[in-house]
Amino acid sequence: MLCVNRVEDRNVGCGKRDLERSMNMNEQVPVSGESLPDAPGATTAMVLGIIGLFVAGMILGIIALVMGLKAKKAISENPGMYGGSGKATAGIVLGIIGIVGWGLATIFWIL
Repeated sequence: MLCVNRVEDRNVGCGKRDLERSMNMNEQVPVSGESLPDAPGATTAMVLGIIGLFVAGMILGIIALVMGLKAKKAISENPGMYGGSGKATAGIVLGIIGIVGWGLATIFWIL
């Protein structure tokens, strides 16, 4: 059963938590089926992390790590406004893997 109320010209669910969230005028409540926009830098962090595994991992890995951390911070500071937490996490993890992997490869190449 789909239960949607009109509150302040916004569609929100009818649970207690949804009603409490709808009372906060600064917070956007998505209608079921809608997804939140990704936090700035979340997708870029993930893409740079993937590319960094194969090319220039030290540089791209650091950039992916920093951008992923910034995106995670934006998501936690603005709940209900941004999504893309998984992409930001992927960027962080792939950035770390790229940094460590390319660092080890450089050490073995020198030795």
